[in-house]
Amino acid sequence: LAILFSWNFRPNVRMVNEFGVGRVFVAGDAAHVHSPTGGQGMNSSIQDAFNLSWKLSLVIKSLAPRSLLATYTTERLPVIAEMLKLTTQVLNRTVALTTNTAQDTLQHNQRMHMLGVNYRCSPIVLDEFTPHPADVDAYGPIHMTDLVAGDRAPDAPSLQPYEGGPDGAVVALHERQRLFDIFRPWYHTILLFTADIAWAKVVARSINLDPTIIRKVVVIPGSAPDPDECGSDLDIILRDDEEHAFGGYHVGKEESRIFVVRPDGFLGAIVKGEDGLRRYFGGIFEPSAVHESQPERTVDGG
Repeated sequence: LAILFSWNFRPNVRMVNEFGVGRVFVAGDAAHVHSPTGGQGMNSSIQDAFNLSWKLSLVIKSLAPRSLLATYTTERLPVIAEMLKLTTQVLNRTVALTTNTAQDTLQHNQRMHMLGVNYRCSPIVLDEFTPHPADVDAYGPIHMTDLVAGDRAPDAPSLQPYEGGPDGAVVALHERQRLFDIFRPWYHTILLFTADIAWAKVVARSINLDPTIIRKVVVIPGSAPDPDECGSDLDIILRDDEEHAFGGYHVGKEESRIFVVRPDGFLGAIVKGEDGLRRYFGGIFEPSAVHESQPERTVDGG
């Protein structure tokens, strides 16, 4: 076996200090380079693009102020800085240790799973239950004991969906759904956890935003009676028979709490009622996104 060519590998570790200036934005390898140890490159790049794209879309449509784009740097820079530090640490340990120990190092660094990545320090997230943290690990632990605005929105399976039928009555759909089936990258999803559907309707009616950028979902506990009306103010009702949603979102069955899931799947807000929702959306949308009245739901749900 002949070695035809060899070269010393010198990993570059660097990043920009601004992810956007004026009309120019960078993401992925254009914004940061690092050692391949840890396998963080692709997911970090996708997260960059996702964080920017939903904000850019709203600004282009004149539904959000241009200042929203500044939060691309505010939110992503701490995450990428931590990622560079982690991948460099893994590189140094990998080079210094034996092959078996190096593999063990990679497999046991659970932060590399990236499930704890968060935007808790973002100026556009709102949490009325937990004080704004002063010092936050942007990568976070995977098994967090609390759920705070800026965290990744959890999934919840086995939810019984109900939608409004042609005559206004509620229809139970045959296939159970999970929250990840409900979230979409083109709108904010309001999750109203409550056993009081009448309260949920009042809250939903108070938020008259463009229906193409917002979705209103009620999650009721399994102990609640079957809903008898959905109305035009709500898009869907989900019954949480197995308490996956209430447990995952740390909500008591007798408690009412509102979560706003951003288009990128992170929690933009955790609030108590209409005032909190208005405060959050006031920091995201332009007044042009507000509708004077909600359109009536047609028979086909349009």
